[in-house]
Amino acid sequence: MMHFTHTSAGKAGKTVRDLSESVADLARTSAESVSDAAFATQRQLGQHARATRRHVGEQPWKSALIASAVAGAAAALVVAVFRSRRDRK
Repeated sequence: MMHFTHTSAGKAGKTVRDLSESVADLARTSAESVSDAAFATQRQLGQHARATRRHVGEQPWKSALIASAVAGAAAALVVAVFRSRRDRK
């Protein structure tokens, strides 16, 4: 009986170690994936920033008009949200 208990405990310990190693591998792989995604996002954001600076430098008036249009649309959206909330009361 004691041998059976010792064998079962050994198998359980091995299973726990295997599970622990699997979890550690998954965590390591996940961290690497997040790091890769963050690097790719940072690189892409840098590309967009350079393109934006180039566009603003080449066409400042057009850029100002686009910025004004976006700001106007955002303001209209905020006003619409506040009005709809006010009308619900």
